[in-house]
Amino acid sequence: MHSIKILATIPRRKDISEQQFHDHWRHPHGTLSKKIACLRGYVQSHRIVSPLLPDTQLAYDGITELWYDSLDDALNMGKDPAHRKYNIPDEPLFIDMDGLKFTFFEEDIIRSRPAVDDPDDAAVQWSPTEWSVSVKILQLVKADGNPAWAGDQDKALGDRIGAFRHVRSFAIDAVHKGTSPFIGARELWWPTLSDFERGVAGDRAAFDALLAQAGQHYTMLASAERVI
Repeated sequence: MHSIKILATIPRRKDISEQQFHDHWRHPHGTLSKKIACLRGYVQSHRIVSPLLPDTQLAYDGITELWYDSLDDALNMGKDPAHRKYNIPDEPLFIDMDGLKFTFFEEDIIRSRPAVDDPDDAAVQWSPTEWSVSVKILQLVKADGNPAWAGDQDKALGDRIGAFRHVRSFAIDAVHKGTSPFIGARELWWPTLSDFERGVAGDRAAFDALLAQAGQHYTMLASAERVI
């Protein structure tokens, strides 16, 4: 995975249905995104409404995840001819543009995948870069959230709920200069929704403790669909 990325919160246009939103985002929008030369990774995280999360999970219908080789590539994506021709004009067709928020992040991967000596043979074979769909928790720490949201106990808490992958990301202040809507992001992956539910059920206290560290936050459970 690449270390420089953008996470964008995507609210649905209120005059279209949830199904129309998710379908349009997948195609044609996602298909057209394959033409953007500077993108090294592109994942659409489509919201799954979960009883484990508060109603604030409904604020956004999805989160776009974009990876780049360099910060310069990320900053200059708006100049890409394909992006200007196809994606920018397409966005208002399904997105509430007033609620669209972009944050530039640098990743800190604290668990990349299950350990090679994991007794679950299937888990050892799993990787989010090799499967097109996975389930994940995305937590965005708001600007007024806990500045100490990333702690030494994070990896242990993620392991206790069976997360296959665990990444923390920090807003790049050189870009936002203190104006970022989110100061951090936490992402935890499982292969399936059932794996996520079993993991949280096995140690609900660890799940609650991990999310609570952020203070003010937006958290979503999502189906993460890899486009690039």
